[in-house]
Amino acid sequence: YCSQAHYNLHSFQTPQSSSDSSESRYCFPFRVLEREEVGRYVVATRDIDPLELILVDHPAAFGPNHDTSPACLECLLPIDAESIHPCEMCSLPLCSPTTSCGKRRSSGDSIHARAECEVFSKPTPTGFEFRVKLDREVPDGKDSFISPEYGCITPLRLLMLKETEPHTWDRLQLLMDHDEDRRKETRYQEMFQVNVVDFLRKICGFDYTEEEIFRVIGILRTNAFHIQDPIMKRYNVGGRAIFPTFSFLSHSCISNARYSIEPISHKITLRSQVPIRKGDEITVQYMSFMFGQCRRKKEIPSFWFFDCR
Repeated sequence: YCSQAHYNLHSFQTPQSSSDSSESRYCFPFRVLEREEVGRYVVATRDIDPLELILVDHPAAFGPNHDTSPACLECLLPIDAESIHPCEMCSLPLCSPTTSCGKRRSSGDSIHARAECEVFSKPTPTGFEFRVKLDREVPDGKDSFISPEYGCITPLRLLMLKETEPHTWDRLQLLMDHDEDRRKETRYQEMFQVNVVDFLRKICGFDYTEEEIFRVIGILRTNAFHIQDPIMKRYNVGGRAIFPTFSFLSHSCISNARYSIEPISHKITLRSQVPIRKGDEITVQYMSFMFGQCRRKKEIPSFWFFDCR
């Protein structure tokens, strides 16, 4: 390996030992290769038994979807007029300070405080209007709405990695964005142009180029993992997380590995489902097999621009 940072990405200390010796560290049995038709993909470096640990990855960025209803910008729990606790600096909605979100803010470990809080603490000039949808309804019948301000939060958190975590930023540049295909989706492109690109450049005054911003939007739309627990789903709240290494995994409707996500840290863990031989590609399901073959074959090209074979 070329650096300690790369070594740490490819292994982790086992819970059974507090020692920092190499013997106490587990080496993930995979490597990343590349071929023209699929880009980067993951193969096994040794024979892997069922349920063996293959990969642990942490999100480079975690935040709300562009079309979410109002939620806490720290934990994405739904909020309403009764539960809202505006940030003292920027007035964006957060949970009550008595929650774990409040504890993270007071300790300086807040995602929101490290990213967009300073930006939105500044006054926004008049004359700028978001394209707001007011016709959404949540399942319990209460009127809901989409807050377009949320559309720029996760892209901004990714863009800020360029200065705060340049190593992570460089890793994200290895991911595909399907920019050429996505620019044909004119309705989405127009929305992102106004609510994200123009807002960050013209209103917030960032010097990110349009290409950089559309690049992170494409990375998110191609690679981001959808985060939505039952409570979030009930109130039309959605989140997304981007995993730099996990994103290299290819889809198979009959995959040989399965992942799980921790609800608080959003750490993702990948384990084998069946015996995997050395040199075999390691795959996951982008869409559940419960959707059925017809639906998968229709939706996979629209999201990831490849045909399921």
